Amino acid sequence: MIRFALIPILVLSISAAGAAPEDAGDKPQSAPAAVHTYQDVLAVLPAELHVRRAREWPDCYKGVANAILKKKLVDTATPAEMTVKVTGVDYWDQMVLWAELPSDEGYHIRIFAAVLDHEVMPRLAALHPGDSIVLSGVLDHAFFEQLWNTPSLSLTLKDTQFRKLPMPDEPAPDPAPLRDVEMVSAVYGAGGQFADVSAELRRLLSEPGAAFPAKPYWLGADPAPGACKSLVMVTQSRGVRRVTAVAEGDQVCAELLRR
Repeated sequence: MIRFALIPILVLSISAAGAAPEDAGDKPQSAPAAVHTYQDVLAVLPAELHVRRAREWPDCYKGVANAILKKKLVDTATPAEMTVKVTGVDYWDQMVLWAELPSDEGYHIRIFAAVLDHEVMPRLAALHPGDSIVLSGVLDHAFFEQLWNTPSLSLTLKDTQFRKLPMPDEPAPDPAPLRDVEMVSAVYGAGGQFADVSAELRRLLSEPGAAFPAKPYWLGADPAPGACKSLVMVTQSRGVRRVTAVAEGDQVCAELLRR
């Protein structure tokens, strides 16, 4: 299992303001039931809010909905376990795994996971659009907002775990993707400023199916900030050495080194 923190997850319409009415009584509450779908999240909202018309909500409705989501799901540390398909892995000040969830609610639903543990980078590099994964953790944020100019509901998980699910009829990945190619050395940089990224590159490419752009956040070094850098790799196969160079942003994978 992979651990990382998750940032805004689900996207529907809305921004915040207002407050929700308090529930009567302060009786001890039993452990909340886990949410497994976005419908489970919406189920805590009263029918009077007409969730399917969330695109048309005034700010006061959005504020009430956000206050209820916080009280019912966030303040109670509600656990969540959702199966989603990866839409992308991007760098937005930190590595972010995200997925758009299919829905018939009339607005977007997306999941975003900020990867904080550097040790999971190889497994993250092996994720591709369409891969099925299981995310589990505790709801840490639930908020209707306008995201990417679209009505959205953002959810956040903390104490999150990540698990990739096998695809139907998908062949098993090569357990040793570079078994026939030795990574002798690798440097990354521009001009006279280069960093040795051999160890990081070997680590990333040891993961079956890993593919990633030649960028500082993947390679763990930025020896020439602001410059257009290159990645130069020296490999050896069957006694023959070969030099492979790629420009910054070009994809790196085991197959590239076998060509």
